[in-house]
Amino acid sequence: MRDEFCASPGLIHRLERSAPRDAAPLWGGTGSYIPKTANTWRGPIRDFTLRLRKSSLEESISLCFPGQVENVDALTLEAKIADFAPAADLRIRFLATVSQGALLPYADPDAALFGGAAPQGLRTSSD
Repeated sequence: MRDEFCASPGLIHRLERSAPRDAAPLWGGTGSYIPKTANTWRGPIRDFTLRLRKSSLEESISLCFPGQVENVDALTLEAKIADFAPAADLRIRFLATVSQGALLPYADPDAALFGGAAPQGLRTSSD
């Protein structure tokens, strides 16, 4: 996870600290966005915005991304890049620790993909 999703040591420590010893350590989903593979535009993306929304305050998001990702609010992360020329596809990991018997806000771990909903704000413009 550290390499594939650029998980910071702080994130890994926080997840390890918050997971009870008798718990399934992590639940979540993985999402991919393929701006490099699907590179069908001419030149850089003029105005690229990536917006990710967590399904709960307990959920964490980890991704490798060249832009500065900022908190919009307690559940929403956003990054904006002008003239974005993707060097790699984006892989995003949504993570939550789960205590035994606790229910996640989503029943199916794969439903955590993109925060339990369709991607928000994956918007590009090459005009």
